[in-house]
Amino acid sequence: NKLIEERAGIKPENISIRRAAKHIKANILWFHDEEDDITPLSDAIKVKEDNHPNIHFVITKGLGHRRIYRDPNVSKQIVDFL
Repeated sequence: NKLIEERAGIKPENISIRRAAKHIKANILWFHDEEDDITPLSDAIKVKEDNHPNIHFVITKGLGHRRIYRDPNVSKQIVDFL
């Protein structure tokens, strides 16, 4: 957290992805795993419930926070999205 504060000049607890998402116009492919031990799924669900037309959510299971982008299915979806 100290590193984030030093580099960004903002305390992590003051960062709101939900608030920021309202200002992003680009298409977004958002992956979140049910078993993420760093960022709770409930945080992503709140953004999903805001019904942003440009954000496509994919909820995975069993990949956690760090393994998600090494999953072949996730990688394929990213390539297809791009």
